[in-house]
Amino acid sequence: MKKSTPIILIVLAAAGYFIYRKLRAVKSVTASINSISFGGKILSPKVFITLSIKNPSGSSAKINSLVASLFMNGKQIANISSLESVIIAPNGETFYKVTATPSAMGILSELKDILSNGIKSGNFNLTGSINVDGNIFPVNTSYKI
Repeated sequence: MKKSTPIILIVLAAAGYFIYRKLRAVKSVTASINSISFGGKILSPKVFITLSIKNPSGSSAKINSLVASLFMNGKQIANISSLESVIIAPNGETFYKVTATPSAMGILSELKDILSNGIKSGNFNLTGSINVDGNIFPVNTSYKI
């Protein structure tokens, strides 16, 4: 047997594994808002969001990141940038918790009112993208209080 044979076998095995992973890769995920709550202090409000992320594929998937904007009644109120890694089971669902930060000083007054008086109603829309297994998927989901 030639000395190059083990190298060729290793390269073929690596290529086979790469093709196998690509064929089993997640083709889509769905995200929806499970809950929204407000907290923090008057001068540093926070928006806590729990997303339900569903993996319809037959293999596990890893959430690598989420970047999105949160709108309330048509106005952008917060930005989300999360690098938390979470594994989603095959054909499973996970709850992905993120903290959104206010996006502009003008919105702080609205969030202060919510913190002081509570929120009685609101239409929320979350738009952005989620990175799962190195693939980018759009996120566009609504939630009503």
